[in-house]
Amino acid sequence: MLAAILATVISCYPTAVGVAGPVPRVHAVFIDPWNEMKGHSQADWNRIVQAAREIGVRAIIIKKLVTINRHNEVIRDFTDSPLVERIIAAAGSDVDVYIGVATQEQISTSSFPTLKSESLRVAKRVSKLHFKGWYLPVEAWNFAKGSPQIKAFHNFYCELVNALPRRQGVIASPFVNPSGIDSLSSPVDAAAVFEQVFGHTGITTLLIQDGTGGRADYEGGAAKWDIDRYLAAVQPYFSQISRRLQQKNVDVWVNVEAFEGKSSAEPARFHKQLFNVPSGFRVAMFDFYHHMNPVTPDQSGSPESALPCRQRLYLSYQAWDKRRGQ
Repeated sequence: MLAAILATVISCYPTAVGVAGPVPRVHAVFIDPWNEMKGHSQADWNRIVQAAREIGVRAIIIKKLVTINRHNEVIRDFTDSPLVERIIAAAGSDVDVYIGVATQEQISTSSFPTLKSESLRVAKRVSKLHFKGWYLPVEAWNFAKGSPQIKAFHNFYCELVNALPRRQGVIASPFVNPSGIDSLSSPVDAAAVFEQVFGHTGITTLLIQDGTGGRADYEGGAAKWDIDRYLAAVQPYFSQISRRLQQKNVDVWVNVEAFEGKSSAEPARFHKQLFNVPSGFRVAMFDFYHHMNPVTPDQSGSPESALPCRQRLYLSYQAWDKRRGQ
């Protein structure tokens, strides 16, 4: 089985879009809380985190603990769940943990006051725990130049970061829509906008999402989507945004996606994303638990991919990672 998986991974290399240089390992993974996780024991989390550790993961980002709807009502709340404590215990001293605060199903700037208050409620609940930093799950994107959302998001981030208890890092993860595919702004314009949104906010790290996982392959006509063309278009955003944000003391990583629609990504598709990351960038991945976790059995009503699909993606990455170290 491993030989077949490795052959699939190696076959990606000739069509990889990325630049020359070493392909980065996945440094950080997201865990996106859902109700089925509330019943996991400490032993369950030990197995899940150990699987991540064995492929080189050194940071876990718990995506969010509270979700509100468009009416500002809390619809998911993990503040009283032992999930966070158990993940932190499983992470030990060699895997950093970042805790996501509050988000909204569809982000609206009119809900920023509620999102701030809910985020501070989360922070109060977890403040005595030992973890590395915060994740702000209110995700911005490459707004058009002059958009009023630029100032609204900037002010929200400034106010929230200043109000949160001090930790060693604050992460956010905006996404980009490449010019020529979803044409909102060029890489240069997007970098300038992100500088306005995130500069001088107290955010220390940006994980740039490229949206690969949320896109489907359509057959024929103008709707056909070519992943190689898409990745080639998105790559310049990474370097341009990093160049601008590093001047503001903000580190920029790339956030690859382990899913394809509602299922785990095919190994070839996932590795193409890795090969597209420019040399020198750290990599985060969304989402380990639901799409790459090789140990948790399938659960009824859960959004995660089927266990064989998760195992296939995990084993393919593990085989490639071992090969690159030889």
